[in-house]
Amino acid sequence: MSKIMNIGIIGTGTITGNHITGLGLIPEKARIAAVCDVNLDAAKAAAAPLGVPVYSDYKEMIKNEKLDIALICLPHFLHCPVGLDVLNSGLHLFIEKPMAISTAECKTLIEAAKKNGKDIFVGQTHQYRSVFAKAKEMVKTGVIGELKMIVTEVIAYYNWENRKAWFLDPKKAGGGALFNTSPHQADHLLYLVDSPITKVKASVAALRPGQVVDSDTVAFMDYANGVQGIFMVFQGTKMEDPARLKIKLLGTEGTIQFNPFGNEIELAKLDKVEKIQTDPDLNPFRAEWTEFIEAIASGRRSRTDAAYGYNVVALLEAMVKSSNTRSEVSPELL
Repeated sequence: MSKIMNIGIIGTGTITGNHITGLGLIPEKARIAAVCDVNLDAAKAAAAPLGVPVYSDYKEMIKNEKLDIALICLPHFLHCPVGLDVLNSGLHLFIEKPMAISTAECKTLIEAAKKNGKDIFVGQTHQYRSVFAKAKEMVKTGVIGELKMIVTEVIAYYNWENRKAWFLDPKKAGGGALFNTSPHQADHLLYLVDSPITKVKASVAALRPGQVVDSDTVAFMDYANGVQGIFMVFQGTKMEDPARLKIKLLGTEGTIQFNPFGNEIELAKLDKVEKIQTDPDLNPFRAEWTEFIEAIASGRRSRTDAAYGYNVVALLEAMVKSSNTRSEVSPELL
């Protein structure tokens, strides 16, 4: 029987509850051993149903508790410094997306993980949803013929008025919508196409008056295998229409279209349109924790390991560089 991993949680933001739920579904693999937040009341609220110790100082938690993995759910600018402390303390690191606010910081974390013989997992939750696994399988098995294009599109208000101040500070967030919600779209582009991205041409814009961080981005990509990619994020304007999140995969014999949060794929061919259902009960947080823990136990790489997290940030950086220089650039992928 494999060892049950002890998890220490650092940060009790909105996403933390999803991790607690996911971990609760795999008691044979993991247990939450302690919770930490600088706001001790928030830590107590998160820990109360679990009956575990709480801390306001993560270093004290790491020192006092027998942990195997630390989960970081913190503002982006803290990912690297806190992640380094975790790795240098001899723990594995699960870090929410984005891995860090720059590829330089990602490299620092990768070097620390290698030095300490520990693994990093980045919480790119979308690809652990059942609809993504099914879409990838359909492309791989030729259901739509040869893949020619991928489109990932987000039209949703960023809720600017209710964002904490650090979200609107590029030095702390890394950017605006691009570094907060768009790591998911970068994940779509990297996961669903089995070929590296070679060229990026992008326009990254801060269209909201008085805001210095980006709100809207459009980018075009070339893959080594000839596939083309389109990335579109429109989050600066409040709209009455509901949010639209859509992924399209276009092939020589048909198209696939789906909402990343849904459980249905629309397969369109010349003679018919078919609705394909995927597993509605698959919890993506359970799936990603299972992936990480099993990767540690077997010594293999996880799907969204440090190199993958680095590539997500590298793709976003390439978009910013392309926009700033008004030129086509090549992302520096690992």
